[in-house]
Amino acid sequence: MFKTISIIFSIFIFLPGCATAPSSAPKFADVIVPAVSADKGVLVIFRKTTKPYLYNMRVDIDGAPTALLPNDTFSWVELSEGDHNITIDWPFISGMPSTSVPVSVVAGQTQYIELNSDVSVSMSVSLSSGASSSSVGGASGSNSGLILTKSEAVKELTECCQYVKLVTE
Repeated sequence: MFKTISIIFSIFIFLPGCATAPSSAPKFADVIVPAVSADKGVLVIFRKTTKPYLYNMRVDIDGAPTALLPNDTFSWVELSEGDHNITIDWPFISGMPSTSVPVSVVAGQTQYIELNSDVSVSMSVSLSSGASSSSVGGASGSNSGLILTKSEAVKELTECCQYVKLVTE
């Protein structure tokens, strides 16, 4: 009985549902990324389907909450020219670390950055004399940001992504 309750509890805690964009969110091809100004640049940030699948990727720029990116989503932000710090963060329960990715924004340009992550869990199972036990050795994760050319990014964004508003909108 206790084992059954534990399994049900684990399902509700660890499997809240896949992080996805609302079905009404427009696709990349249906959205116009704003034109850049002479004193600012536009940074398009996107996440394809990456682990951990179940959680939104929280993106902070220079310490300010900027976007919550479910799988296959993108957004953009206008930034002043210069060096900025993008922090990728996850809910504590995901086991993922926070990671900072530096980016240098150029005024008058649109830049594209694909935000990625990966997580792995080590597990062991022992079987002996009809008894079994299992243990999770631990989880490890990593995050990264990959700056893409416009043609590479447009191809990726067209294939995968829907627009989500910034958290400040």
